Amino acid sequence: MLVHLVSTFMFFIAYFAITYLTNRFRKNKRTKREILINSLIISGLYFLIIALVKIISSK
Repeated sequence: MLVHLVSTFMFFIAYFAITYLTNRFRKNKRTKREILINSLIISGLYFLIIALVKIISSK
C-alpha cells in the first residue's frame, strides 16, 4: 500500500510540474501566484482521487 501512495505522489509531482509549466507559458494575464495555486489545486485533486481509488481497490 505504501508503494501505491509513493507512486501516486510521484504522479502528483509530475502532473503539477506539467500543469504549472503549461499554464505559465500560455498567453494569459494571470499572476505567477494564481498559476501556482491553480496548479496545486488541480494536482491535489487528482492525487486524492487516484490515492482513494488505489486504497479502495487494494482492500
